[in-house]
Amino acid sequence: MLLLDGVQYLVEKEVSARYGLSIHWFRKARYNGNSPKYHTLNGKVYYKAENVDKWFKDNLKPVH
Repeated sequence: MLLLDGVQYLVEKEVSARYGLSIHWFRKARYNGNSPKYHTLNGKVYYKAENVDKWFKDNLKPVH
């Protein structure tokens, strides 16, 4: 985890554990252009925790 100015950024392993999805799922979503916003630094991918929460809320579809 990276904390900058009170904002929490999660690395792939952390975001994967937090949401119960594989690292591969997040990598595939990035490749397909359908992932939460992310940032890179020194070859690592970081997700702003609040962006991931918002992305899931905006993209969850109810099943009837």
